[in-house]
Amino acid sequence: MADQIPVIEAEKYMKKTEGWEEECLKVAQSFHKYGIVKFRDPRVVEKDNNVFIDMVEKYFEETS
Repeated sequence: MADQIPVIEAEKYMKKTEGWEEECLKVAQSFHKYGIVKFRDPRVVEKDNNVFIDMVEKYFEETS
């Protein structure tokens, strides 16, 4: 199921480049259908993203 969730190109929206309106529509559709949104933001460093994911996984392991 996770592979079906559309990836939102945050840069298109932030810079209002061609197709940014479609990205807005994908956000609404994704929230409606899946209850979650996946963003691709060029400002995010992969290393920092991995640290965040590890932190969230650790939190849920401890609270289960």
